Amino acid sequence: MYGAMSSKNNPHVVRFFRDNCVIETDAEALYKELWQRYCDWTHLKGMRHTLCLQSFYQHCKKAGFKPVSDGQRIVKWKGVMLRPMPLDDRKLARLSSDHPHNSAHLSQGRTHIEQVVYTH
Repeated sequence: MYGAMSSKNNPHVVRFFRDNCVIETDAEALYKELWQRYCDWTHLKGMRHTLCLQSFYQHCKKAGFKPVSDGQRIVKWKGVMLRPMPLDDRKLARLSSDHPHNSAHLSQGRTHIEQVVYTH
């Protein structure tokens, strides 16, 4: 499933789908949640160049996911669902959103971030 996707999509998008998603015909993911997980994932990985929302949308379509609309806007994707977020990544995502001054430390690795968290 991911092999066919690899030739059509940006390699880091394919890696995001592999790391964070389950690809199944009947699976569904909320549009905003999939986008937010992608943003969090790229931030946690320290990526400098990430996709804008429109480009991410296009890559989702290239991957074969079907946009589902409520008549006015897209509300979910069919064909993909999010995996549960590992505990360490949830902690890091919360740290980056709750404490913006710590976000610069994210690229230095989890050990350093945990030291920042526990020394407050």
